Amino acid sequence: MEVGDKVLYVPSLNHALETDANGVTVWEIGLKKTVRSNTGKMTEETEVLTSLRRIKEELRTNKDRVVYVKPNRLWKGIVTQVNEDGTVSLDLPGNKTGTTLSYINVKVDHSKTKAHTCCATY
Repeated sequence: MEVGDKVLYVPSLNHALETDANGVTVWEIGLKKTVRSNTGKMTEETEVLTSLRRIKEELRTNKDRVVYVKPNRLWKGIVTQVNEDGTVSLDLPGNKTGTTLSYINVKVDHSKTKAHTCCATY
């Protein structure tokens, strides 16, 4: 990566409950459940929560069972610095407010699922 490259940023979990104009949260959030299958075997499943009210309720009452499944969308950013350790600094223009978020030491990870990382250019 080089300075000026356009990248996609996977938002940190601090932004997980932020919503877009359609009410969709930044991260898909789920609730782990242990379920007994038809054969009697216990398995874990994840129920995806779609209501922000329900998500907040589960975070308050069952925080240990709440999981961050995957990001619902990635944010566009621009590389402002490439560091010696392979991390980058980013500027992310804000869609709602028009303010720019600046992050330093963001790891590069092309899986697009790890929080506070960035991936290939768009």
